[in-house]
Amino acid sequence: MIRIFQCVVAVVLQEDVFVKKMKVGRQMEETQRKIGVVATSGAVSSAAFEKGVSHLNAMGCEVAVDPSVYAATGYLAGSPQERASVFSAYCGQDLYLIIGARGGFGALELLAHFEENAFSELPLVMGFSDMSAILMRCVALGVEVVHGPTVQSLGHASQHTLAAVKRLILYGEVENPLGGEWSSLCSGWGEGVLAGGNLMTLASMCGTPWQPDFSGCVVALEEVNEAPYRVDRALTQLYLAGCFNGVKGILLGECLNCGEPGAVEAIFRARFEGAHLPVVSGGLFGHGAVNLPMIFGRRVSLSSDDGFSYV
Repeated sequence: MIRIFQCVVAVVLQEDVFVKKMKVGRQMEETQRKIGVVATSGAVSSAAFEKGVSHLNAMGCEVAVDPSVYAATGYLAGSPQERASVFSAYCGQDLYLIIGARGGFGALELLAHFEENAFSELPLVMGFSDMSAILMRCVALGVEVVHGPTVQSLGHASQHTLAAVKRLILYGEVENPLGGEWSSLCSGWGEGVLAGGNLMTLASMCGTPWQPDFSGCVVALEEVNEAPYRVDRALTQLYLAGCFNGVKGILLGECLNCGEPGAVEAIFRARFEGAHLPVVSGGLFGHGAVNLPMIFGRRVSLSSDDGFSYV
């Protein structure tokens, strides 16, 4: 089972596909956790990447790092064909989890190299940032994934994040991403499938065959190093493209180095005010040191009064 932790209260969910993919055991010593690493996007920074691998090893994981992870073609970790082939090679393998090496750019173009049935044959996938393109494609096909740290980001992750990742790997448990402090930007309540990711990455998918469709979804969004006007532009692009038609709620995570405090929140409040859906900020996920894993594809509820919970 997966236990969703909210403060000190554990809510136990029914066993399903996510649990089966996680192969959750009672004790880590009983089953070695084998983890595969894929470089879908930018070339890795060796020092940060190796530190992330060491954190995973310390959790009792056996980390399989294909030599291609260290490839570099300009700012990318190899050609699209090379990156997609490593990803595809994990289909059907007896791995506990696949984790992205890092973000950057390049994941979107890989979607053109995958057959749709490949996603259902993959072990559970975890990543964020540029990997949002792959996560969203999985969710669209009904495949649950984890929005969570990449290997390289684990190199500078907080102890809170490392503990959360360890709990996910050992026991299949995920923590409430709102934590104890959050703010309501727009009032309402909604229930739907958790989806989303990095705002700029999602906006870059507009006009492609994989343009996001957030109908029936609670959308979690985060960003880093973008001026408020650029955040507004990306959000407006998604909005005018119809991506938010039928959306059930917005969960705003950390927008690190994106203007003065409150600037991004004001943009989201202005965009969704009067839409009669909950917009809540304070999510503990994004490009900062705290980036808690979340289950994309899982049904959740979001309320301006009661916060976030898995259904």
